[in-house]
Amino acid sequence: MSEQEVKIISITGKAAVVRIGDKTYIIARSYIGNTKVGHKVLIPIEAISTGTEHGIDWSVIIPDGITITPEEIQSALYSQGIFTIEDVEHNPNGVVNAVGSLIRKTSANLYKKVHEIIGGT
Repeated sequence: MSEQEVKIISITGKAAVVRIGDKTYIIARSYIGNTKVGHKVLIPIEAISTGTEHGIDWSVIIPDGITITPEEIQSALYSQGIFTIEDVEHNPNGVVNAVGSLIRKTSANLYKKVHEIIGGT
């Protein structure tokens, strides 16, 4: 029987989240015995094949990504009265507010995309 070394990421009830390289899987807790979170353990290869890959493939959800255009950055900065390099130097809070507005917009776009996929409102 072939085995694979995994790192235990978390344990909840009868499930364990393990990492192999850059991939994370949910497997039955019984495969890891009494191994603690953060430690490594050898498990049968079959445990991985019966497990579920953990985590969302965001490239499927947002294949084109979510971008912020230079025009949007300009608009956000202008809305805060930031028109010149000197304005940036003298109004750091305005810059933070402008960037914050872009982050809120980007978050809203992400939520919208996720809800389109899962059928939420």
